[in-house]
Amino acid sequence: MIEKGVSFLNNNSQKLAGIIHIPTGKGPFPTVAICHGWKRTKEQVIPLTLSRNLSLYNFVSLRFDYHGCGESEGQEEDFTISQAVNDVISALDYLDKLDYVDSQKLGLAGVSIGGGIVLAAAAQDRRVKSIAAFSPRLKFKDFILKYFSEEEIKKWKKEGVISYYDNRRDKIWRYKKTFLEDCLRVDVTSMAKDINIPTLLIQGRDDHNIPVQDNKDFFNKLSNSKIYMIDHCDHSYSNIEALYQAVRQATNWFKETLI
Repeated sequence: MIEKGVSFLNNNSQKLAGIIHIPTGKGPFPTVAICHGWKRTKEQVIPLTLSRNLSLYNFVSLRFDYHGCGESEGQEEDFTISQAVNDVISALDYLDKLDYVDSQKLGLAGVSIGGGIVLAAAAQDRRVKSIAAFSPRLKFKDFILKYFSEEEIKKWKKEGVISYYDNRRDKIWRYKKTFLEDCLRVDVTSMAKDINIPTLLIQGRDDHNIPVQDNKDFFNKLSNSKIYMIDHCDHSYSNIEALYQAVRQATNWFKETLI
């Protein structure tokens, strides 16, 4: 298996950084692009573990940083959901041109906000043939209301930018009003009719960050979906056995739906 750094341009001509995993043997191979969560990078545990696991089963995989994240170009404060969706489509454009990628067998996987982002991308781009969403965030307005008070939102709208202290990472994040406006506007639950491909929900029963029942309700509306719930699993997949279960399920899903 080859694992190497790559880069490609998004629709704003920003250079996005990725790691591509290429199995040994003769292609073209089925391929999965894998998207990280909020305030994370391509080195997040699920993108990293899933990429390496898929390569064992003759998949190409690409994990990459959205604009303004990790090693990609752009400022953190300019990050928006809509542009992240465009970043995913740019990743598909990049993969589509590689001779060892089977462009008829492209899948997407995403974690948390990344799960919502890949669902939104698949609703727009018919090249996507299968999805695995790990604990996806579907209602971005609810996400805003979870992390920011009404007073903070009012100030954000007035001043055009907000600073957010992340005590887990001991870091201050800044986001412009465009991020707020985008989150208030984008709702993946309204896209169910546009997602007609095999779609897998993986989520822990102990996930207190994102409503489990809301996600189940949405996936039950899809025309071709499966739900896999994991015991003793939180939003971060901090239980190592839960993490391995999730990665195995996603790998098996892509083996069933892309090969």
